[in-house]
Amino acid sequence: MIGLQWSFGRRELWARRHLWAAAILVPTLYLGIVDILAIEDGIWSINEDKTLPLRWGGFVFEEWVFFLATNTMVVQTILLVSDPTVRRRARGLVGVR
Repeated sequence: MIGLQWSFGRRELWARRHLWAAAILVPTLYLGIVDILAIEDGIWSINEDKTLPLRWGGFVFEEWVFFLATNTMVVQTILLVSDPTVRRRARGLVGVR
């Protein structure tokens, strides 16, 4: 999905790279830190048998990848949908005027 977004709107995404970088990284860091705290406090747990052995303290690799990928898709979708050039291009692809 992320690759599809970049193939469709690479110019528009690149032009707003500082905006999407902050909009992706800040929530990813927040969610990752809250995740670590929740795991340490026993609010939830991660099954050691079903995760990669890539850990550092409470840092669980898969959790961070999930937060990063999800935030990336959401932010890029919002940026692409809100761009008039991309909307015109999308309408042209589906034959809507």
